[in-house]
Amino acid sequence: KAEARAKLGIARQIKVVLFVGNLVVEKSIADLLRAFAALSRPDTFLYIVGDGEMRVELRNLADGLGLRETCIFVGHRPHSEIPVWLSAADCLVLSSTSEGLGTILIEAMMCRVPVVATAVGGIPEIVKNGVTGYLVPPRDSTSLAKAIATVLDGDCTEIVNQAEALA
Repeated sequence: KAEARAKLGIARQIKVVLFVGNLVVEKSIADLLRAFAALSRPDTFLYIVGDGEMRVELRNLADGLGLRETCIFVGHRPHSEIPVWLSAADCLVLSSTSEGLGTILIEAMMCRVPVVATAVGGIPEIVKNGVTGYLVPPRDSTSLAKAIATVLDGDCTEIVNQAEALA
C-alpha cells in the first residue's frame, strides 16, 4: 500500500475510498458521492478513476456537496495502472444500479482490498455480504455510507482473506 501510494502521490496517513469505472448513469456515482458526503471525514478521500458522459455533472454535484477538497476525479487511466490504484485503496466501492459481473470487484479482491457494492446483477455471486465484502441495496446512499464506514473503521482481515480465496 505504501509503495502504491508513493507512486500515485497519495499521503500515507489518509483513508482512500476508490471507484473505478465509466462515469455513466448505471454506475450511480451520484449515490456514492452522497454517501461519501454523509461520512463527513476530513481524513478520507474519494478517488474516482474513469471518465464518461457524466463527468461534469458529477464534479458539479461533488462541489455542491462540499467535496471539492476530498473528492478527486482522476480521469481515465490505462488498465495496467488499475492494480496500483487498487493497492493504494482502503475500500473499493461499486454503487451500480445495473451491473453484469463487476470484474473490478474481482480485481480488488485479488489486490486484498475490501469491497462495498450494490446487490444487483451478478455482484451477489461474487460478494457475499459480511463474508467477502459488503452488499447494500441500490440507490441507498445511507446504507452505502454505513458499509463504507464499517470497512474504514474495522479490521477487514478475514473478509480480505475470504475474498482473495474466492477471487
